[in-house]
Amino acid sequence: MQLIEYFVWSKTYSNRLLSQIALLVIFFQPILNILNIEKKTELIPYLLLAYFIFALQYIIIKPFNTVDFSMVPSKNGHLSWKWLNCNLLIILIWYMFLSSRWIIDKMYIILILLTIFLIITIILYKDTQTWGSMWCWLCNFTSFYLILSVFYKDICSYNPFSSCS
Repeated sequence: MQLIEYFVWSKTYSNRLLSQIALLVIFFQPILNILNIEKKTELIPYLLLAYFIFALQYIIIKPFNTVDFSMVPSKNGHLSWKWLNCNLLIILIWYMFLSSRWIIDKMYIILILLTIFLIITIILYKDTQTWGSMWCWLCNFTSFYLILSVFYKDICSYNPFSSCS
């Protein structure tokens, strides 16, 4: 998402096209998370079907020709995603599908951490409509931390003479 935002800031591509791609990225996040469920894989088809029904209802409620596909700088210096102008209930349902993997696979620390991040970003940035951008920054920070932790553990376990703990 930050790469898409970079292209918006640099005006390399059409803001409308980049906003539509960003919406697709947001749309596919729960799908990819559901597909990664390791425990109770028999739930995957049902969750995907439920998510597609949810998405279809959103499209019926808010047809694409009425969506303002643009991202503009807000007064706080971050991008405001005009296409993500939806109510809190839709955000919570989307997050429920996104977090279904963490719940089913009992990844409670990730669930709690990202839920706290989501709540903080909605509370602090909903007035400027930049909460989506800030949410992505926090999620990326968490992802990099987790990736670096894995590499750190791999490097330390690989070398028996390492001073890593």
